[in-house]
Amino acid sequence: MQIYEIITQLTNLPLHCRLPIQISQERLLADYQNVIKQFRGEKQSGIYHDGGWKAIGLITSGGEVYADKLISGKPFLETPALEECPYVREILSQLPGSKNRVRFMFLEPRSLIQWHRDRNETIDGTISSRFHIPIITSSKIEFSICHNRCHWLPGHLYYGEFSFPHQIKSNWDQRRVHLVIDIVPNDDLRGLLPKSFLEEKQKRIIIRDLCEKSYFLQHRVPRKFRNELIKLKEKMIELSERNV
Repeated sequence: MQIYEIITQLTNLPLHCRLPIQISQERLLADYQNVIKQFRGEKQSGIYHDGGWKAIGLITSGGEVYADKLISGKPFLETPALEECPYVREILSQLPGSKNRVRFMFLEPRSLIQWHRDRNETIDGTISSRFHIPIITSSKIEFSICHNRCHWLPGHLYYGEFSFPHQIKSNWDQRRVHLVIDIVPNDDLRGLLPKSFLEEKQKRIIIRDLCEKSYFLQHRVPRKFRNELIKLKEKMIELSERNV
């Protein structure tokens, strides 16, 4: 186990919960099938996955289907892909708060998303909070937020504390698909979460800081050294080629 897994386990900190909103799995699957006929999944940026993490944007910064990051000066706008998703629109209308990115996100067969964190994605803050609705999934997917093992099922809406380290590994031979919704937190949105979860806010703030420090020591520092070694190796190869 990683140090941050041990920390949240010892403190018995829950990092995900289910919301009391009914989801029609059939209608959501139909929206996804409409979209996938016209748009491909684009590989997500980042160095912590093997290329099998992809998305189709329904709401993005600037309104481009394949824009996967916040672009300075460009507001979050609907993309052409959302036009194919009448039921997704219904779901979004039930969730209070301004919408940031909304995406169909894929994990390709046998792919891995390594431990990482999205530090601003928390219901405890004011920037963004992340919700998932599984569409196609399997018990062969290993999905963890620190020590929390997330066995999320189609037909349900879930909140995850993605400001904490999390990883996903597929041991499945099919594509895993989720609808992922980022929303600016407000009191109405928080009111949809279990009271017991919200009451852990101060505990999360303290433990989040500890997990952030342990994550940095375990991953960011070694990753930085690794990247520097790669750069050094490239320079050495370049110099050797010049001398040939």
